[in-house]
Amino acid sequence: GVFVIASSLQEVLASVHQGLKEMEWIAGFRLAIVAATAVGVVLALAVGAPLTLVVAAYPVAGVVGFACWYAVTSRRLRPRVDRASMGTVLRDTLLYGGMYVASVLTFRQGVVVLSFFRKGVEIADFAAGYRLLEVSSKIPLVISMALVPEMFRSARENPARLELLFRMQVRVLGLLVLP
Repeated sequence: GVFVIASSLQEVLASVHQGLKEMEWIAGFRLAIVAATAVGVVLALAVGAPLTLVVAAYPVAGVVGFACWYAVTSRRLRPRVDRASMGTVLRDTLLYGGMYVASVLTFRQGVVVLSFFRKGVEIADFAAGYRLLEVSSKIPLVISMALVPEMFRSARENPARLELLFRMQVRVLGLLVLP
């Protein structure tokens, strides 16, 4: 739960840097959080820590990563709420956000449904396959997320550019998926 909340808050910070077209900040913090988590897990395993301590590395890394990222972002760009523009932003992104939530929920329901019909190892094998798929699905997601701010802007200001971005994204993702 803590890891999911920290990760969700990290997405808010990522959207700030996407809007500023500062993808290097997003990449840097995400890689640092993954590296810190890996180091924490390896250190915990190296000292023979119990499984609960190894698992605790994930929420700790998520919270510490979010805190560091927030400190840097809020010093560069002071957080403020502009109620007048908030309605426009929510209207423009509500469908996109709803689609993302629905995809996450439907992607994970297979394990829950299977647990009603099968036990133990079969569920674990099924879930492991989905974990591998979930990791590989991050590649197109990162590419799509990098283009979202520009695509939203182009939808309003330059439909020809939106079409170009769409075609470019489909080609790149096709090249990544086909091999």
